[in-house]
Amino acid sequence: MTTPHYHATVNMPGYLPEGDIAIFGTAEGAWLYLFDELERDWEAAADGSDESDDVNARYLEVDTAMHNHDTDLPGTVYLEGPTATHLGWAYSVSECSFKDCTETADWDIE
Repeated sequence: MTTPHYHATVNMPGYLPEGDIAIFGTAEGAWLYLFDELERDWEAAADGSDESDDVNARYLEVDTAMHNHDTDLPGTVYLEGPTATHLGWAYSVSECSFKDCTETADWDIE
């Protein structure tokens, strides 16, 4: 039997994640990774936007939702897109117990 582990992903709903899936030994470790990803995304969005108040409001909302989520549990927090045609982003932690996904992945166990 394989020890459960957790995947952390960021993707646009309906699409596969663009990068590699980060794998962690705990849900808390996965959420901490996503906090860092959100912060990087927030800084990049604010730097290139003429509407920084809107960008800050949207990111502050998802940052608050992430910090209010129980980091011991898997889940998904959604960032609303800036326009009606952009679906936004999903920051997700999911539990996995399949052996195959951990054999080639780099573990970041906290």
